[in-house]
Amino acid sequence: MDQSLHLRIGDDGVGVPLLRENSRQDQSHFGLVLMQERALMINARLHIQATPGGGTTVVLEVVP
Repeated sequence: MDQSLHLRIGDDGVGVPLLRENSRQDQSHFGLVLMQERALMINARLHIQATPGGGTTVVLEVVP
């Protein structure tokens, strides 16, 4: 049986510019980079979707 855990957090705020995949250069969004690194440490996937004026959704997917 294939199991996974999804944690989804969203807001309806102004959003943030999307980071390029594997980007470590944008220091203004260092918190997002740390979240991505920590997800990798536990073999999880972190998906960040930001829409200007439409908010941000962060999904953490943990697959055993």
